[in-house]
Amino acid sequence: MNDRINILNVTDHGLRNPRSGRIRSEANQVVSRRNPCDKQKEEFKIGTWNVNTMLKHGKLDEIKEQMKKVNLDVLGVSETRWSGNGDFRSEEFRIIHSGL
Repeated sequence: MNDRINILNVTDHGLRNPRSGRIRSEANQVVSRRNPCDKQKEEFKIGTWNVNTMLKHGKLDEIKEQMKKVNLDVLGVSETRWSGNGDFRSEEFRIIHSGL
């Protein structure tokens, strides 16, 4: 009886629990990398503009010029006063709108 192995790890304080929260395992640890590809981050610029109206002559050209000047990729405009929905191209710009 004295040669018996103490499988339950019983001490005079009760059952012994692992202190670190980890139980020793023979399995290898797995390390995952969040970004396995070494890609450089690309800058993507987005802006907003309350234009008050797009009904003014030359307003679309003014907006395109400002987008080029500050190098914007996407611009959200509000208060265009355009009616209906549409999708069209003007030079290298794509305009998608949804109005009244």
